[in-house]
Amino acid sequence: MSQTGTECQTRNNTVTFNEKLFDKFPVDELLEPSNNSTVYQNRYWIIHDGSVLRFRQNKSWQCNALKELVYNIVATNPIYEGCEVQFFEFLYVPK
Repeated sequence: MSQTGTECQTRNNTVTFNEKLFDKFPVDELLEPSNNSTVYQNRYWIIHDGSVLRFRQNKSWQCNALKELVYNIVATNPIYEGCEVQFFEFLYVPK
C-alpha cells in the first residue's frame, strides 16, 4: 500500500525506502573530479546502499552543512527509512 501524503510505502506496517523518489549516485564514483562535475564541500549526505541521493522532483541533492539538520531529517522522515548520514569533505557530483 502506498501513502500519498508521506510518499512512503508500507509493507506489513514496516516503512520501506521508496526508490521512485530519488536518483542514486554511488559514493565511490564521486570522490574525484570528473568532466562537468560540481564540488560540494564539507557536507553531511544522506546515504542509501552506498549511494548519495538526489530528489527526482526538483533535482536537489540530499545534503547539508548542518549536521543536526540532516540527522533530524533522517530520523523523523519516513522517506529516508534505511538511510544513514555520512560526512564528506569533498564530493564531485554531476551537473
